[in-house]
Parts: sequence; C-alpha cells; structure tokens
Amino acid sequence: MDGLPQDVQDQESSTFDFNKVRSILIAGYYRGPAVHKDDSKAGMRASALRGDPGNWRKSILRKATDTDLLKETSKGYATTPRGYDLLEQMTVCDDCGSQQEPYGAVIRTGQYSGYYSVIPQCPHCDDPLSASNVEKHARDDDELEEAVEVMESHNVVCYLNGKSIDQVKQDLGI
Repeated sequence: MDGLPQDVQDQESSTFDFNKVRSILIAGYYRGPAVHKDDSKAGMRASALRGDPGNWRKSILRKATDTDLLKETSKGYATTPRGYDLLEQMTVCDDCGSQQEPYGAVIRTGQYSGYYSVIPQCPHCDDPLSASNVEKHARDDDELEEAVEVMESHNVVCYLNGKSIDQVKQDLGI
C-alpha cells in the first residue's frame, strides 16, 4: 500500500488494500453519502463493497472511519477532507499528470440486473465516452441537495458536479 499514509498502511489486510481504499473513497466522494445496508441496492454496498461478505464490509468501513477516510453520517458514509486529499492523489493520470474525471457506467450482472459504477478516467489520455454505456458522472438535483445537506452538517466532502457548494445552493434555490 505504498503511497498511503502510515496509519492506513498499518490497517492493511486481505480485505483492506490499496484498491479497496481507492474504491471506498470513490464511492464516498462521488456517490456519498453512500448507504451501507445489507438490503441496499445503491451506495457503498452496490459499488465499493459489492460482493464482500457482511463481516468484511463492517471491517472495511470500521478501518476507513478509524483512519479518518470516511465518516458515517445520518445519511450514510461520505469522504472526509483527509479522504478527499488522498483520493485526489490516487486519481492522477499516470501518463500526463492530469486529474482524472468521473465517468459512470452500468455494469451488467445479468440480463436484467446491474449496478452503477463511477470510474475516474483521464479525459485527455483515455477515451471513456467511446464505450456505449459510459457517460460523464453527474448527480441529479435530489442527490446534490442531499450532498449539500450532509456537507453542511458534517465535516465531509462530496462531489458537486464540479461546482462549489454556493453555486449548487444557488442553482437549487436553497
């Protein structure tokens, strides 16, 4: 887990490695506050923790909150300022050094089922929109309103479609 803070490296295990940390930070920032419930079809379980047994999910989320990468709010898990700083370091293009941008795609798991995943990609080196089911990730108005509410009531950082919190509040009239 090179490149991660020492306290995060100290928590390394078979269920808490570099890729899992990156996944939970992406889910917490771009989709958060992400709900973690066994019956949830959205949020943290459907993206970053998909397929992990229940006790692993609890362990991963405990380690992420203990190391101040995620914070549990009344609405779910969201990325802390520390987690956001680490995510920015983890989503820099290896080829050109640009910050990757969020793209979303529905990942099919069956003929009639699937889940939405946010995938950071470099818009300069990759061609993420060339795939038929990929689009630029954006929160809808309800998700933006919920993100603003959580950001104002907790010390967390959420993706606001590239806008400041003041711009979003003005656009939504709140």
